[in-house]
Amino acid sequence: MATIDYVKSENTQKNVLTNLYNNVEKKQKKLLEQTKENAELLEYLSDKIANAFKPQSQNFYTIDNSLAFKKSQEWAKKNPQEAQEIREKILKEFK
Repeated sequence: MATIDYVKSENTQKNVLTNLYNNVEKKQKKLLEQTKENAELLEYLSDKIANAFKPQSQNFYTIDNSLAFKKSQEWAKKNPQEAQEIREKILKEFK
């Protein structure tokens, strides 16, 4: 940490002191803004990291909620002859 030299400001003119004060005030404001931005960024990154390690929910499909199965059932009702032929081919392959 830097040491402040107060002695050098003892004999300085008022306008120079005022300018110095204004410059330090601006620097402090800028640093406070950066600190706030860094705090917001750290919070955001912390949340992203925490969410990255949470298990993601997975969708499991059953016969009851499978859209593909429902569509195949509808097709089988509309085309019973073809559906029966396909069932027989599949059963032959599993024997």
